[in-house]
Amino acid sequence: MNSAAYRDPGLLKGIADKFGAQALVVSIDARWNDIEGRYQLYSDCGRHREAPTLEEHVTGVVKHGAGEIFINSIDRDGTMIGYDLRLISAVKAVAGVPVIACGGAGTYEHMKQAFVETGVSALACGSLFNFGDNNPIRAKAFLSNYELHFKKV
Repeated sequence: MNSAAYRDPGLLKGIADKFGAQALVVSIDARWNDIEGRYQLYSDCGRHREAPTLEEHVTGVVKHGAGEIFINSIDRDGTMIGYDLRLISAVKAVAGVPVIACGGAGTYEHMKQAFVETGVSALACGSLFNFGDNNPIRAKAFLSNYELHFKKV
């Protein structure tokens, strides 16, 4: 759930009430604005700028039943230069529910850094696995060497 979360917060409550909060993941697309010195939120595949602050939106969707937050850094998406640790930390600070981060993974070291420095619950990787000789099994093995262990599914 992304764009609809801005338009109809009651929809979130309805979904959470019917299926449980664990079934409701709200995705947030954010981009840093140097002029305003804050993250700006976007919906409709990054085409529409939204008014709430990052903190307002995260706390609002959690209040309405979101069981997880999926935070995407528009600035880092597809760049393979590392996750936006400041963004992840800002979301973690206010969410109170598991946070999944994406945007920027280029190496297993980037993943390690995000887990260690932010305490994020999970990471999504696209380019890391699509544009190199990398795979989830190797990523888990690398992270396990640093005592970052994962559930087996």
